[in-house]
Amino acid sequence: MSMQRRWVRLLGGAILVLFAAACFPAVTHGPRVDSGLSVGATLGGTVGSPSYTVGDAGGNRLRNAVKAVYLGYGRAPSTPGGFGAFAAVSVPAMQVDTYLQLPPAWTGAFVGGLGVAADPQAVMPYVQFGKVSTEGMGWWTSLGHGRYAPDDLSLCPSRAWMGTAAIQGTSGPFRSQFYLQGAVGHVPGYRQREPARCDRGEAGHALALGVSLGWQQRRDPSPR
Repeated sequence: MSMQRRWVRLLGGAILVLFAAACFPAVTHGPRVDSGLSVGATLGGTVGSPSYTVGDAGGNRLRNAVKAVYLGYGRAPSTPGGFGAFAAVSVPAMQVDTYLQLPPAWTGAFVGGLGVAADPQAVMPYVQFGKVSTEGMGWWTSLGHGRYAPDDLSLCPSRAWMGTAAIQGTSGPFRSQFYLQGAVGHVPGYRQREPARCDRGEAGHALALGVSLGWQQRRDPSPR
């Protein structure tokens, strides 16, 4: 079986699994923007993450692993002093991610930028940094601060710091990323009426491992 056929089968299998799973906002793309359309799937699982009781429901984790299918479009920096831009939407959680790559003249041999990932219940500004070649090989990290607002109005929003470390590779137009994600913060607390205040929820943490497989329409090498 050819390498491209193997990638297609892996990507297709991941997509079938993901339509039966939930997803949660997180950064799963690299810091270097490529021009063109991209499509793929991300599948992760929690490891050693405790569960908490939120309201009347138990078995909640501070942050869940990402399970999503995504569609994105990017524009690489056209000059060493230019910015790159990327936007993507993922389902079934309807997460939207917008990212701005800093000019290569600013970051030198490295790549970096900043963005915002959000869904109907959560928002997370983040920064991203790494060393990724124009061919798409390398490593990267990200750090963001997220705010999650439960549907239950008797509960207060929770906040958490979320970090990611990943390695990525390429094979022709196909991309792969293997990542470790961690979160430290608080689960939603109770909303008190008299006096009006929000109680801080229980402190928590979460850890997840995952893989992202994707296809890039084209690759325009961006300047260093």
